[in-house]
Amino acid sequence: VSDLAAGPDGTGYASDPEGGGIYRAAPGATELSALVPPGTLRSPQGLAVSADGTRLYVSDYRYGLAMIDLPSGAVTRLASDVPAALDGVDGLWLHDGELIAVQNGTSPMRISAFALSEEGTRIIGHRVLEQAHPDWTEPLGGSLARGALYYVATGQWDRYDKGSLREGVTAIPTVIRRLPLAGR
Repeated sequence: VSDLAAGPDGTGYASDPEGGGIYRAAPGATELSALVPPGTLRSPQGLAVSADGTRLYVSDYRYGLAMIDLPSGAVTRLASDVPAALDGVDGLWLHDGELIAVQNGTSPMRISAFALSEEGTRIIGHRVLEQAHPDWTEPLGGSLARGALYYVATGQWDRYDKGSLREGVTAIPTVIRRLPLAGR
C-alpha cells in the first residue's frame, strides 16, 4: 500500500498504486480488507475522506480523480464543471470544501485546489496554489495542519531503483515546505 487516510470514525484507508485497489481497516481491525478490488483503478495514490465519512476521494495518477461511495463501494469519476487537468495527482487532501492536490505528473508541476460542489460530487472551481517552485525536485505527499499543507518538496524517485540509490547518484537533503491554505 502507499497513501493513507483516516475517516472521521477512525477507519483507515490505503491505496495500492501497483495493484489498483483500495483497502480499509475499521478501528480495532488487525487486517486490511478490500474496499475496491485490485485492478479496478489504474494507479490510485492520494486519499481524502469527506467530513461526513460517506465518500472517499482518490487520485488515480493516470485516470484523474475518482470518488468512492463508502456505504456501497461504488466507484465513479469525479466530474468537473470547469476545465482543469485532473491527472498526475500524487498527494490529495480535503480542506474547507476543496481538494488540495500535489500534481507532480503535470508540466509544470503544481499544487492545486479543486473546489467541490456543496454536495461534494463535482468540481466547480480550480486554482493553482503553487507552481514550479525553485526548491522543488518533485513535490510529494505531506499532511495538513494548522491551516497549511506541509509537504515534501524534494522527492527523489528518479535517484532510486528498488529502494537503493542508483549507481553514481547521491541523495539530496529532504526539504519540507509549508504552504498556507487560504479559503476560497
